[in-house]
Amino acid sequence: MTLINNLNKGDWIRKELFRAIEACRIAIIFLSKNYATSTWCLDELVKIMKYENNRTIFQIFYDVCPSDVRHLWGSFAQAFIQHEINHKIDPKRVKIWKRALRAAAEISGFNLLNDVYKG
Repeated sequence: MTLINNLNKGDWIRKELFRAIEACRIAIIFLSKNYATSTWCLDELVKIMKYENNRTIFQIFYDVCPSDVRHLWGSFAQAFIQHEINHKIDPKRVKIWKRALRAAAEISGFNLLNDVYKG
């Protein structure tokens, strides 16, 4: 990723990262139990999903059940409860995050689950 490699001191990481996301042809989304607690990760996901038709996306579900992501259950539900009660976060932004997560969860991915989910 040459855009990120050429990041100079004082550059805005977010702006450069989003520019790199726009330019990439492959995206890897690594979803874990705490993924939805990060507004930074959720904003990146929205950016990735905005260009989903123009790239290949690989999903990795690490220690989280894909249906929890798709239906916003478990730790994802808890994270969104916190986002929704945080008055600093625009409710429209929360809806956009939810929509992006649900869309991402519809993409077939790789499941790396712990013993809790193994039958």
